[in-house]
Amino acid sequence: MWDFLKGVTSLLLWILLMQVCVNVVQSDGIREALVQYQLDKHEELGKIKYLAVLGGDPSRSLQRRLREHSIPIRPKSQAEWEFNSDFHKRIADIQTGESVVILGQGPILAVGIKTVKIYGGYYCGMLCSAGIWYTLERKSGKWVVTEEKLVVIS
Repeated sequence: MWDFLKGVTSLLLWILLMQVCVNVVQSDGIREALVQYQLDKHEELGKIKYLAVLGGDPSRSLQRRLREHSIPIRPKSQAEWEFNSDFHKRIADIQTGESVVILGQGPILAVGIKTVKIYGGYYCGMLCSAGIWYTLERKSGKWVVTEEKLVVIS
């Protein structure tokens, strides 16, 4: 019994260590790859894009990285929910009032040394959103989205 508990404890510690390593060392690269994929994939929405990470603004280091790579995205805090004339909720730029899209990303879940999953999607109003599981793999030194699974759409 004791050996079983030691084995389970070791496994849980290894999983925790994998999560910490992914989140601390590689999270900006993973998130940047997913942002670029989301922008390319959802280009048809045609609105200004904002980014929410774990429900808030992306880290300063990620924002700086996106600017350095000329990725046109703004932090979520520059947009807000509001009611339009038809009493439908929409997301708008705080300064201009333009309708916008928020790209969302949740926690990074390591499923292997070179594979992660992230729940994310986009939000642009009450009947304009999608929840998607993304799988990213590290290939030739870069993170690449290899699979997406649509879970929710409205």
